[in-house]
This record gives sequence, structure tokens and C-alpha cells, in this order.
Amino acid sequence: MIDNEVFPVNSAASAAIATAIGIWNATGVINIVGRRPGEEAFILFGPKAGTCDSGRGFNGGVRTISCALVTDPVGAPGTPVEVALIPQTDDVLTAGLISNTGSLHVAWMDNEGFWRSPTDIGGTAGIPHGRVAMAKQTDDILVAVFLDAEGVFTAARVAGTGPWERPRRFGSRVDPPGGSVTMAKQTENVLVAAFIDGSGFLSIAFTKGGGLFSAPFRVGDPTGVPGSPVALAKQTDDILVALFVNTDGILSVAHVVGTGTWNPPVPMGGTRGPAGAPVSLAKQTEDILVALFVDINGRLSMAHVVETEPWQPPVPIGGARGPANTVVALANQTDDVLTAAFLTNAGIMAVAHVVGTGSWNPPVQVGGTPGTPGAPISFVKQTDDILTAAFVDSTGILAVAHVSGTNPWNPPVRLGGLTFPAGARVHLVRHHDVVVAAGADTSGRFVVASVVGTGAWVPPGPVRSGMFSAKAIVHEIGHALGLLHEHQRPDRETFVTFNRANVAFNAKDFQIVQDGLMVGPYDCASSMHYSPLAFARLGAGNTLTPVPGSGCAGIGLATAPTPGDIAAVDSLYRGQVAAAGTPVALGHQVADITDCLYVDRAGSLSVAWVVETGVWNPGVTIGGSPAPAAAHVSIAGQAPGVVTGAYTDNNGVLQIAHVVNDNPWVAPFPVGGGGVPGGGVCLAKQNDEVFTATFVDAEGFFSVAHVVGTGQWNPPFRVGGPDGQPGAVVAACRQTDEVFTAVFTDREGFFSVAHVVANEPWKAPFRLGVPGCQPGGGVAMAKQNDITMTAAFIDRDGFFCVAHVDGTDLWQPPVRVGGHVGAPGGSVALAKQTDNVLTAVFIDGDGFFRVAHVVDNQPWNPPVRIGGEPATPGAGIALTNQTDSLLTAAFFNPEGMLFVAHVTGTGAWVAPHPI
Repeated sequence: MIDNEVFPVNSAASAAIATAIGIWNATGVINIVGRRPGEEAFILFGPKAGTCDSGRGFNGGVRTISCALVTDPVGAPGTPVEVALIPQTDDVLTAGLISNTGSLHVAWMDNEGFWRSPTDIGGTAGIPHGRVAMAKQTDDILVAVFLDAEGVFTAARVAGTGPWERPRRFGSRVDPPGGSVTMAKQTENVLVAAFIDGSGFLSIAFTKGGGLFSAPFRVGDPTGVPGSPVALAKQTDDILVALFVNTDGILSVAHVVGTGTWNPPVPMGGTRGPAGAPVSLAKQTEDILVALFVDINGRLSMAHVVETEPWQPPVPIGGARGPANTVVALANQTDDVLTAAFLTNAGIMAVAHVVGTGSWNPPVQVGGTPGTPGAPISFVKQTDDILTAAFVDSTGILAVAHVSGTNPWNPPVRLGGLTFPAGARVHLVRHHDVVVAAGADTSGRFVVASVVGTGAWVPPGPVRSGMFSAKAIVHEIGHALGLLHEHQRPDRETFVTFNRANVAFNAKDFQIVQDGLMVGPYDCASSMHYSPLAFARLGAGNTLTPVPGSGCAGIGLATAPTPGDIAAVDSLYRGQVAAAGTPVALGHQVADITDCLYVDRAGSLSVAWVVETGVWNPGVTIGGSPAPAAAHVSIAGQAPGVVTGAYTDNNGVLQIAHVVNDNPWVAPFPVGGGGVPGGGVCLAKQNDEVFTATFVDAEGFFSVAHVVGTGQWNPPFRVGGPDGQPGAVVAACRQTDEVFTAVFTDREGFFSVAHVVANEPWKAPFRLGVPGCQPGGGVAMAKQNDITMTAAFIDRDGFFCVAHVDGTDLWQPPVRVGGHVGAPGGSVALAKQTDNVLTAVFIDGDGFFRVAHVVDNQPWNPPVRIGGEPATPGAGIALTNQTDSLLTAAFFNPEGMLFVAHVTGTGAWVAPHPI
């Protein structure tokens, strides 16, 4: 659906969207159509972010695609949001705010005037619309601090133009959540943050050089109003002072000399203000520091100190009056004129000033558009000669006033543009020759106004990036369909070099993504690949440089999806297609993720997966050396947090893939040759330390490869003689704590058993019973109970057969269960359905899913059919416990679609169905 208010019908923008949709529809793998009445799941082309942006993947609901649109709200409609503004570097101006969700967001403007809209940097959350303070910790480090939602002092920082470090806590709970925090330099190397904690103590945290903040400590007695503002300023080169109005309404001052110990707050006396009232500090002259606030009678009051002499208590200046808790703005109008401004009881801007060391001239009203009485005013030097004041007027419109030199003030005038909540604070900062005002409008969107030099103001408006084209929308549609950036693949270093130092912003879009799934080879021409100069600092050079000799040319030039892009979307929405009856392996990647491994029709190792009892995700390729279509695969836990898969490739080489926790699968590596391409292989734990792969090699020898812990794999070695059927299916399991056993059906149809005790040498395979098996046919093995281990297979006459062993006793030869319903040598899987039920599954000779089971040590119940849709007789099948109570079987049907069946507890089986 296209938002026609943002993209009017027949506009260039709507035409570009239509072109991009047409390009994707032409691929044949997806068909994007107009939203039908009543549909709740759709893609919306509408306002979301300042640069081209889209969420990754579409799983229903509404997925918004945007490109150079207005920003998402960062505040609740009608709620004031304070925005801190500060130069991050010489080229980057940064805005920080706490959003309506409590998250710290940062936005920034580059040296060409383009803004990056507010980005959630994650980490510890503050209270919605809370206050954040920003300051330069060092020349290269910018820090943002706040009291988080649990009242803990929290800081985030960024070095240069690098990525922001997420907010982290320092110390324990101090309260109040969202309380005011102020920062200033104590010395050249020490940055201080000050606030009034939840018990009324002046609290100080500090950081030295590029280090982390200390935990806050208290100074003096609890005389402050919790969360009220503290003013910080340098009294002299060596003395930093902190001022606040205490609970008795008395102006109090604390100080520290150099890197010494803080001296506790002392009250000055004099005229009183409202408890917790805001105080403003500024240098009147090089030797005089003044503090101003509005007292309990609404009068502008001033205290001052000369160098290191005692403070002179506050006295009223007189003149126009303001409400209690009025915020006073202070700035140098000229080198020897200090000016104060506030909004009076009538909402009229009033200014007071002092020349040099003279007496203060009481505040007089300037006139012009009125604001909310007592609401904040911001000052900035627009040029060396012009001082500008800005505030939100009574109608929510940003108003600015200015004075040139020592001339009379020009009264406030409205700029127009988007409106703000009444009384909102709009911060001003000068960056080079541009003055920027930033805040959140009545819709909660981040907006900016600006003026260059002495030119005309650009009224408040939403941030836009200036990027818009059908090419960019093709890229964003790719994201909405589930594609990540190609240059964020783990194998990108083979093809392109990332030059971090050249990135101006958006570095997160260059970081390698480990939890994505790679489909096909690296695609340099992909529409999801950035260009060499993407997000580069002006004149800095490439952010992405093709590796010489890699053949990676033309990155970032695609105007349409490439075959690789199309294949990736195809894999997400239609799944990788496997050959009929392809063997599968099921296992747990982590406790709540079940993986299904298989080799697809193209010979690539692939994985489908499901989280808990959710919807299965279609298969995607893992990569690695190709194998024959329908090759056998195996999966098992190698070590804590490590799950391993195995197969033999087209050259008969044993290939090992693995995955760590919930990360993406790592492409396989070779361990050793000599196997049958696509032949059977079994992975299992030999003991607590040794993980083993067993198979029958190309000459019929039973072979074993192993690894200790997560070390290097040892290549395969042979055990016994060449009695096996080359490539035979092998099953392996721990028979007891000390004994590890492998079974297979040999070349003459005997059920054969090999075993190893602890870490001793393997015992050669021995034959059991009569030669009634299908040579090399399917076999499965599992513990029936604590004592009994059971093996199952379909014999050469199609009977389901089981053999078993109790502890370390002799094996009991195979016996038939039920009628001859199976496909001779067909695949069988075994797993515990419940603590006392062992279940076997297979696809019978007519292609139907069958289930047999045994309870405790009772006789086996013969196989019964479940469901009606036929599969390939004897098709590969796997069985695993998807959850503690859910047992799941998986196989591929004749059309190469992955089917699953399941049972909960001892209930009825749910018939096989496609994922």
C-alpha cells in the first residue's frame, strides 16, 4: 500500500515506487500487488525514517518501507521532548534525546547539512521523555548521561565518528529516574556529572581521560530537592562550583579545587527561590562568576563571586517578573556585555544585562510574540556580532529574537513551520556558520530549524536525507522481503575490504552479521551491496574496496535484483528444493531451536529450522563443498554450545559443518577422503570428551574419524576388514557409560556391530544372526531404557526388524515386528516419545508414513500407517524431540517438499504435512 499523502498519485516518487515494484514482480519469485480490502498483512510505502530504511523480513502484519521520508515519532504526541545538541567532531553535529519508549536516540548532521534521523542505540533504558546531558569527555569522545528508569546513573559514549557504545550503568540505584544531570570539566582531564539524588544529596560521578565513569558519590548533607537541576561552572581555572536551590529555597554552593576532594554545599543566604528552582551560571568578566534565578516573588535575582573570594548572596535585580521555576538564559552579548532573558508572567520575553563590572540593568520586556510564562529560552551566538534567543510561543510556534552588538533587541517573531508542545525547550547550537534548533514537534517527530550566517531561517521541519530513486526502493524492498546487506556476509573479506576510518556515519550497516544465513556464493553485483563510497566522509576515500583479483566489480551499481538476490528470496518464500526422498537429519541447535539438515537438489548442504513449536522456516544453504543430490547427512551435539553436521562430498571427502549456539551455521571443512560420495555417515558422542564420525568407506571398511572437545579433527582410520557395503548407512550410540557402539548391514546382509570401550582401540565389527538385511540399508539405534539399547531396520523382505542388547550382555539377534510393509533397506529413525516409550518411524513400501513403538520392555507394537499422502517408498526420514513433549519426524516427499509429522506426549500423531 502506498501512503498517498506522502507520495501523491502521479508524483515522481509514486512513479519510482511503481517502477521498483514492477522490477521485483518481473523476477517471478514474488508478486507485490495492491492491498486488498480487509488484509491485515501488507507492505506500506510510507513515512518512517530520514534515510532509506526498512525492517528485515516479512512475516505478516505491516512492514513499512521508507526512503527519504519524515522520521518516526520519538515522543508521544503533545509531550515535550528535550533534545541535547553538541558538536561530536568538527564535521558532525549530534542530537541526543530519550524517546517515548525510554531509549536513548541519537541523530546527527554531517558537514554537508544532511541529517541522519534519530537512531535507537539500545542498552539501558531511561524513562520516557527523560532528560539527557551531553558533553565532550575528551577531544575525541562524546558522552551522554542520564538517570535510567530504575534510577541508576547511566552513560553512553562515542569515539570520533565511530559507533555509539550502548548505555551502561555505573554504581547502584540513586534515584530519581529521569532526574536532571549536568556535566562540566573539573580539570582538562576530568569530566564531572552532578545531580541531586533521590535522598536530596548532591551526587557526583566523574571520568578521567578516556576512562569510564566512577560510581556516583554523595557530597555533604541531603539538602537538595530530588531530581532538581544543578548548575556547574568554572569559578577560576582551578575551581569548579556546583549550585542549586535547596529545600529551604536558599541558593547553595559546593566546590572542588583541581583534582581534590569536593567541599560540601553551603547555603549563601539572601533572597530565596522556589525549592529546586533552576539556576544559571556564566562569567560576567574574567574574574566574576554570576548565578541567576527567579526568586519566590518572581524577581530576577543575582549572586556572584570574585575569583576565590566568598560568594555574595543573591539579591533581587528588580524589573519585570516571572513565574516560580522560570528558566533563565545567560550568554555574552558582546565581549563585555552579559545578558539574561526569561519569559515573564505575561509570557513576554524580558532581558537584563550588565556591562563589565557594573551593576545589573533590571529586566525589561522586549515585546513581540508571547510564549508560555516561565518556559525555557535558549541563547546562541548566531554570528560573532549577533546574539539570538529562541523559544516556543503560546501557540506552539518557534519564535526567535536577536540583537546585534549593543543595539536594541529585535522582538521575537514566529518562524512558522511545524509546531511544538507549549512550553517545550528547543536547544540552539552553532556549528561552523550554521545555527541549528532541534526538538520534537506536537506529533513527537524530531524536527530541526536552521539559519546560515545572517540569512533567513529555515522553519522547523522533519529530517530528510535527500536520497530517493527506484534503485534505492528496489534495495529496500529486498530488505522487507528478508534480505540483509550482501557486504555484511561473514565471507565478505575475500571480496571487499571495509575501510572503517572512512565512514561518516551508519557504521552498523557495514558490520558483519553472524546470525544471518548465506544463500549461494558472494554476489558482488547484488542489489543489496553498497557502493565503494557509501556513507563515506567527504574526501576520505572508499568505505568498501574490491579485493584485487577477487573479480568483485561493479559493487553498488545494481538497479534490479540479480539471480543471486532472486534465489535468496526464492529460498525464503518457497524453500530449497530437494530430490524426492532425500535423507534428512534432525537435531537441536540450542534448546529451543530444532534444525533439519539435508543436501538440496543442487548438492548444497542446507538447513531448515523451527523455534519451539512455531512455524518451520524454509531451508537455506549453508554452503561448502558440493555433494550428490540426496546425499546422507548427520547431526549431533559435539560439545556444549556446538552442534555439528557431516556428509561426504562429490569426491568422497568427509565434510564437517558446525554451528555455535544460535549463530549461523559455519560452512563445512574437509576431514579426510576415502568415502563414498553422498554415502552414509553417523555423528555421535563416544564419551564425554570424544566426538566421533563413523562410515563405511569406498572399499567397504568400517571407518572412524574423531575430535576431542572442540579441537582439530583426526582423519578417518579403518577398523576390521572390508566386509561392509561401501557407503552403507551407519548408526551409533552409547551402549553404556563406557561402551560406544556402531551398527550397519554389511555387504552380505548381516547385521554387524562394532564397538569401543572408553578410549581403548575399536573392536572390529562382528556379525549377528542370519544374513536377512538389505546390504548397506537404513539402520537406526537408540536407548530403549537405561539398560537396553535397540537397533531397527527394514530387512530384505520389507519386515520392520529390531535387535537389542542389555548393558554389556550379548546382542540379541534381530526379530521381525508386524508384516512385510516396508521398502527393503529403507530409512528408519528411532527416538524416545516419552520416558517409557521408544518410537520408530519409516516410509513404507507404498510411500505411507508408518509408526511403531514399544512401552518399557514390553513387546513392540507393529507399524501403523499415519496420514494418507504418499511419499517415496523408503525415503530418508529423521526423528527428534522438538520440545520436551513434542516428537517430530521429517522427510521429503516426491516433489522435494519437506514434510513434518508430530505427536505430543502419548497422544495421536498429526499426519505429515508440508512446512
